[in-house]
Amino acid sequence: MESSMATTAADFQVTQPTTEQLNVMGQVGGVVISLMIVFGVIGNVLVLTAVIQCPQLRRSVNAFIASLSATDLIFSVSVMPFYADAYIHRRWRFSPALCRWHTFIGTTVIVSSSLHIALSE
Repeated sequence: MESSMATTAADFQVTQPTTEQLNVMGQVGGVVISLMIVFGVIGNVLVLTAVIQCPQLRRSVNAFIASLSATDLIFSVSVMPFYADAYIHRRWRFSPALCRWHTFIGTTVIVSSSLHIALSE
């Protein structure tokens, strides 16, 4: 009776998940990052347009907000698309030189935003 209950390795079918199955989170993350890019660009362009077009908004506080908006717009356009691509494909698909440029620009923009916030007080 015990011999009929025993299982062997042949009883289990082992399948390896395909790349598409493994990368569902990469695809979802790519969509989320893409939406962040779209909303970031639209929102920052609206802020910059409002500050530039409306004379009542041309104050020093709003210049600070416009400056932060400009750095965020640069980040959304020049850095985030590469994050989305790397997230979707799970690797860096571009040249090493572009990788260095991406890291430099991303770091510069983030430090610039941080300094704007730190020096505003």
